[in-house]
Amino acid sequence: MNLGVFITCRNGSKRLPGKCNLEIVNQISYIEYIFRRTKKIKTNCRTILCTTKNKSDLSLVKIAKKNKIDTFRGDTLDKLKRWKNAAEKFHIDFFITVDGDDPLFDPQLIDRAFKQYLKNKPDFIEGKNLICGLFTYGISTKALKKVCKIKNTHKTEMMSIYFTDTGLFNCEQLKKVNLKYYRNDIRLTLDYPEDHLFFKTLINYYKKTSFFSTLEILNVINKYPKILKINKHKINEWKNNQLKNTKLILK
Repeated sequence: MNLGVFITCRNGSKRLPGKCNLEIVNQISYIEYIFRRTKKIKTNCRTILCTTKNKSDLSLVKIAKKNKIDTFRGDTLDKLKRWKNAAEKFHIDFFITVDGDDPLFDPQLIDRAFKQYLKNKPDFIEGKNLICGLFTYGISTKALKKVCKIKNTHKTEMMSIYFTDTGLFNCEQLKKVNLKYYRNDIRLTLDYPEDHLFFKTLINYYKKTSFFSTLEILNVINKYPKILKINKHKINEWKNNQLKNTKLILK
């Protein structure tokens, strides 16, 4: 069974241009920070940067190679097609997705999702209602290939409904997750300038530049709750944007 972690990232953000190349700490960019964080995943899996063929994304490929991360360059808009082609190239049977704007994703949740897959073999695993930025999705390549045949759009940024709402797949919720991770007042994702300021402030309060876990992140937030005000007002705007772009378009 070949397992993978697909880091999905491209230099195309309009709300925060070049966001993945911004510095998060000590001259380390967000994308490099993500690459380093994947080293904390304990499951034997292959980590692959899934980006596009656009010239602007060549810089991401160079950073990936520097960090000994495999790369795949595919479709610009169709994320599902990009993942399918990457899975075929690297012979991946099941993979977990990590978005390039979620620098504090949880490696332990990824290990948990892999363990759940190896036990139950679902088509799709969803870590639903978790803190924004900790969302954890696991996808079997077999199911993904079927989705790519039935969808009728290249705009697949909001992809989960193609697995959960078609009635064609065995979908599971991520199990045995710490209840502290279910909060809707925290944004750990990078979309707006306020998010960038939040991350910089959070790490400054933590006073360390090395890896810190989700529980350690929550400890800092609970100790300094005022930092949530930096980007909390963006939560509803983000949710509305997500809803607007969530459409099931089938052949």
